Amino acid sequence: MSSAIHFTFTTDNTEHSFVRHNAYEPFSGRSHRGSYQQRSQGASGPTSGQGHKLHITKHNESVQGTFTLLVPPSQPQALATPGDDAASKEIVLRTSNGSIGMRINVVQQGDQDSDDPVEMELSTSNGSIRVGFGVRESLPHRRPLYMTLRTANGKISLGLPRSFTGLFIYESGCNRVNFASNLEEQMTMISDSEFFIGDVTPYVNEGVLDERRGGFDVARVGTSSVRVAWASE
Repeated sequence: MSSAIHFTFTTDNTEHSFVRHNAYEPFSGRSHRGSYQQRSQGASGPTSGQGHKLHITKHNESVQGTFTLLVPPSQPQALATPGDDAASKEIVLRTSNGSIGMRINVVQQGDQDSDDPVEMELSTSNGSIRVGFGVRESLPHRRPLYMTLRTANGKISLGLPRSFTGLFIYESGCNRVNFASNLEEQMTMISDSEFFIGDVTPYVNEGVLDERRGGFDVARVGTSSVRVAWASE
């Protein structure tokens, strides 16, 4: 049983929204209160904190910082908003004329009991995106990660968690993709713009990747130049 409270607040040129909710942690027998914290150092100071959801929209500013995403075993009904694509995502970071530089640590609170994806969107109209993901590895199963990174004018540097198993997709217009050698050796080409990272065997049906089955991670990028590597833990 969980309850959620949605918050929205605005500072100069910045709109923030987040969710705080009390969730029962089956492995601890205690109630855990997730929270979002904003630490400001000037108009474009870093973001830091932890919580179940983080939405930030900025204009002519950068988004920088570290955030720990607390993930319940399945998506609480309170987090899903029919007809609102962004509202249902756990992390949405959007800015114009500014870069994004984030470290996102994913901590799942209990073993996975559904394939509901953990969705994250990072986008800017003009600027680079540099993001590294960390995932707590102590649980046997976790919900799949769906991440989308887009910039109209800038490079993307993506650090994937070591546990990433799934599709890497680059959109049209991306003419330079560079993979770290120790990641490239674990990739299987699915199409000209799709690669499967990790063991693809459990997800193949009659020699074809069964995308309807789900259960695997997805990273989608849209820009002209991308660098992909394993994130430092």
